This record gives sequence, C-alpha cells and structure tokens, in this order.
Amino acid sequence: MVVLYRVDDRLIHGQVQTSWIREYQVNRIIVIDDKVINEPLTIQILKIAKPPHVDLVICGTDRAMGLLAKDAGQPNARTLVIFKTIATAAEMVKLGLDIKTMVIGPTSNKEGTVQMAKNTYFSPEEVEAARYLNDKKVDMNIQLLPSEPKISIGSVLEKM
Repeated sequence: MVVLYRVDDRLIHGQVQTSWIREYQVNRIIVIDDKVINEPLTIQILKIAKPPHVDLVICGTDRAMGLLAKDAGQPNARTLVIFKTIATAAEMVKLGLDIKTMVIGPTSNKEGTVQMAKNTYFSPEEVEAARYLNDKKVDMNIQLLPSEPKISIGSVLEKM
C-alpha cells in the first residue's frame, strides 16, 4: 500500500530518512524517474542512503505503473513513492495512476525556476504539471517535514 507520494529532487536524504520514513512507518521506497534509472552513481548513492530495514525499487514510469497496480506482490508493504520532479508525477497520473494526495518537498533553485515556497522552486514545465495535477484534484501540499505546516499548492498557483 502506498502511504505517501512525495516530490523531492534530492530523493532519499536526511529528512526522508529521519522524518518521513518514521512518520509513515515506511518499509519500501519506490523512486520513479526516467533519468535516474540511467545514472549508476545515483542508484548506488540511493542504495547506500536508504535505511537497512527499507526495500528500495528504482524504476522508470513504464515499470512503475505495473509495480503500483499490483503492489508488487507485497501486501504488507508501506510504500513511499518519490518522484524527482512534479512533471513525472503528472505523467504518472496521465498514465492512470490515482494519486489523491502528494507532499512536495525541497526542489532546487536552478536557472529559470520560480520560487513556490521556502526551498521549493519549479520550472515553467513543473508549474504546468502542478496546474494539471491541481485540475485533476490531487491534494498537493508543500511540506519539508511532517512537523511543519502545509502550504497548499493550489493557493500558491492562484497567486501566480
């Protein structure tokens, strides 16, 4: 069962390890990103970064649908799905994935991005992806840690 969908361009890092995994009692992480699957160094880093009691699957969007549809034969799994970008989450919804709620974590400030909230920046493509997901009624909130208040993406998009 998926207990949390999260967008976080750092994927697995300290906040995920110490807060999100504990808060949601996660025992499996699925990282979905079509670029990461072709980056051996990133894959090795993710394997090292995950806690020992947590299973890790790294896959592209094509394989992810099958894994999530069947829950990969793991009925006791408490799965955290991490997307590197909100655009990938939108692509998965277009493919038929039913995401009700999603947490947006930190995304890097790069050239051409706009600040959505503290430590959260989107490119124009990502803003459009957020609008698409908002139109599809996905409840999206920016939240760096479970203990912090949520900021609704819908309210941020209205101000843009």
